[in-house]
Amino acid sequence: MTTTDATATDAELFTPPPHPHHPPVLIGVEIATVDQYGDPGFVCYRGDFHTASAAAGFAITQAHNVITARELGRVAVTLTDHTRTHPGSEYDDTVTVIGSTGEIACALAADPAYSTGVRRVELPAAADVLDIIAATFDDLGAIDADADHRHSVDNDDDDDEWFVHVHTVRPGPVPNSTTMFGPLVRSRAESAAGLLAHRIGGDLTTHLDRGVIALRHPATVSEEDEQAVQRYERITAAAATLATVPTGSDEHRLLVAEISDLRGAAHHPGGHR
Repeated sequence: MTTTDATATDAELFTPPPHPHHPPVLIGVEIATVDQYGDPGFVCYRGDFHTASAAAGFAITQAHNVITARELGRVAVTLTDHTRTHPGSEYDDTVTVIGSTGEIACALAADPAYSTGVRRVELPAAADVLDIIAATFDDLGAIDADADHRHSVDNDDDDDEWFVHVHTVRPGPVPNSTTMFGPLVRSRAESAAGLLAHRIGGDLTTHLDRGVIALRHPATVSEEDEQAVQRYERITAAAATLATVPTGSDEHRLLVAEISDLRGAAHHPGGHR
């Protein structure tokens, strides 16, 4: 895998020919801002990858980074399969998706080439969840308690080595988040997890064998992401039905048209919002 910052010089953008024992680059990815016309604009990041799964993962995580760092509502992600797209060729296997991180994830998950990579992605927790976790540490004095009760790594007292895992769960193929903190004494871990559950909701599960208290809670999802999940579900349902009907039949043609329309909406959700 080769990645570059778009501000690099031409020399830095040069990708050397593949080593004879290494596979060639297959998928190129570009992450760009959206211009005034709603099209891809300034390229922030680009990368070349050997697999579609790695390309999809990079596309989603870097899109999230750009949206978060620049406080944008959406970005443009372009993925090009260089094994099938060649200069001068009539065939162009390029996919461009414009939208939020969730919209991009849903659109790529509906594409069989990229769906596996999407499901491997985890995103950083939302700022409001991180703020609640930080406030919980302050309120309980968990950091001081951790320092006061810390023992060497070969201490046999399991009650001193507990962790809290906060799992933020989003619908459909929109990536989840996991935030972990510790080690803590067990009483502190239980107190912290209980207060977090009170503040952000969700269900607590204690794993005695691992010394982990897990909090699983639903994330707040935007209206745009909810619509993206619905499009994803309709695309996958139509694709599953398409595989069962005779090619060339009226039902087949209607399903092909429906999938095409849904993919078009998924790749440019919301028009020029």
